[in-house]
Amino acid sequence: MTPPIVHLKWGKHRFDVDLSEYNYDIQQVTVKELKEKCSRLTGVAPEHMKLLAYGAVMKNDALTLSNYGVRARSKIMMLSSPRPEKPAHARPAASQEQAMGAEEKALLAKLEKIKSDMADITKDINRYEDRVKSFQKTSEEDAKEHKKLKDYAVYLGEQLMKTLFELDGLLCGNLETARMERKEGVKKSQALLDRVDRIKASL
Repeated sequence: MTPPIVHLKWGKHRFDVDLSEYNYDIQQVTVKELKEKCSRLTGVAPEHMKLLAYGAVMKNDALTLSNYGVRARSKIMMLSSPRPEKPAHARPAASQEQAMGAEEKALLAKLEKIKSDMADITKDINRYEDRVKSFQKTSEEDAKEHKKLKDYAVYLGEQLMKTLFELDGLLCGNLETARMERKEGVKKSQALLDRVDRIKASL
């Protein structure tokens, strides 16, 4: 039997997560147990992390990994909540622009590219939702089209996970504008993931 190990990606870090202490059948391990093990490896509290697999956010701690299609050697992505920080004092726009260094400008350029990619994915999701609605209105069950729609949801989820990987890899430090843009991008990507999950679940 394949060892119950999954591959965890957290920013630039990689971990092989051995879950044999919970159950040698990895599909019987719960999301809560996976979070506990990830917490021990990374130092991030379970309540401050989100785990994603195959385009879906693993929200329900009571469900087993099999509910999210996780098998041995599956790749899991972890996102962690940033530490709370004191809000920066408001500054005039002109002085804020002057204070912005080359590092933040470079980060903002990357964030702008990610936002553009996200806008394209949003259009794809809109078209996907229309396809699903049209499919649901047909009286005949088309198994082939049903599978195509399910598979396309997985594809969209993977594209959004790729976006989250890119956002998670941006280190904004104390660069306030870039940090807020990154936070907004993560929030929007997760909302789109939830939307894709809802559309897929309606099939």
